[in-house]
Amino acid sequence: HGTGRAQVVIVREVEGVHPALRSGLERHAEEEGHCQYLFHSDLQLKVTRCPLSTAAAATSTGGRTATGITAAGAAAALALGAAGLVRELPRWRSPDWYALFERGARQKEDTLVVYPGADGFPIMWNNRPRSVEENASRIAGSAGLKRLFLFSGNHLNGVDLNFSEAQILLNTPGTPGEGGHFFALEKIDVPAPEDELLIITRDWEKLLDTAFAAELAQAGDFLRLNIFFEDNPVPGRLSVIRGGRLKKAGVIDWKNLPGQFNLFRLKPITKERL
Repeated sequence: HGTGRAQVVIVREVEGVHPALRSGLERHAEEEGHCQYLFHSDLQLKVTRCPLSTAAAATSTGGRTATGITAAGAAAALALGAAGLVRELPRWRSPDWYALFERGARQKEDTLVVYPGADGFPIMWNNRPRSVEENASRIAGSAGLKRLFLFSGNHLNGVDLNFSEAQILLNTPGTPGEGGHFFALEKIDVPAPEDELLIITRDWEKLLDTAFAAELAQAGDFLRLNIFFEDNPVPGRLSVIRGGRLKKAGVIDWKNLPGQFNLFRLKPITKERL
């Protein structure tokens, strides 16, 4: 059950979880617009949480939802695996995707908010279209950015070239603040080796972006950030946030990149500047 409203929880895909739980579960079709999509890394579960009204609407068809799972069946399946998950269940806490987004949206206009890589999808989905508009607004005003806000402490959390979630431990110390860590952003033209960078490219052709990503991979360790929040209304053109650590400064000709971009060096920030 959720806070103030009942919900039915259905496990969609199970990998590497206790066999007793796996055997009692069935696949179901996601109903776009009615359900909340959850990804729980500890148990490796992909979960859909739907308002009880969505499931209750199926009672006229013999008590089965459109997905083919009865509410009683789902409950029985979860109970079946309870004995085998005694140690893991205390860790299963579905995040509040609405509260996480609001925490980011509260940040000042001159602050870039970076959401966790895998959690970014349910945060974006459950708060759309505002979530996408909020990220697009900060990219559009990126020339005036002064701060970086991370939910994940001193880690950049994003997606690598293989579209896998990854993180980079930053050497630059972040300053703890409300719900996350803050860093100062220093706008620069050309970086130095070992600089930890934030790069925002705006309205680039897709082929240019692909080539730039390949060069970054040779120059250091970089991740694509807020990938699920990207708003690219023109086909074939992208606005992308990347962050990471430069190791070889000479790989990229920063002064002659054929597109709009803003380049920032991460630096510590004092509490007075939060």
